[in-house]
Amino acid sequence: MKRLFTSILFTCMAMSMVAQGTWGSNSADSTKCFENFNDFGALYNSKSYLDAYDHWKVVYEICPAASVVIYKYAPKLFAYKIKDTQDSAMRAGLVSDLMSVYDNQMTLYPGTEAKLTA
Repeated sequence: MKRLFTSILFTCMAMSMVAQGTWGSNSADSTKCFENFNDFGALYNSKSYLDAYDHWKVVYEICPAASVVIYKYAPKLFAYKIKDTQDSAMRAGLVSDLMSVYDNQMTLYPGTEAKLTA
């Protein structure tokens, strides 16, 4: 009985550690991240790239390690956002942000650079 309790406790602790690292640092962040991840994915799939960008940004800021999809879809989201932006300073900021996204992807998912397409 004691061994069963210990193994269940260990499993629960391990699962919570993995969840915290991937989907946020607490349950509120995890919920917010998961909701925005689903919203951005649905909007991206419906080709509403400008609307998807805002949800993507929340996911990227709260839980950048949630999925490689965050980085796979980033170039297209940024391309539409840059094309929609009239201010040249904001465009330069978006390009800089995209380069930071690439750098972060290489840190979190090394070896995936060949899978990126714009």
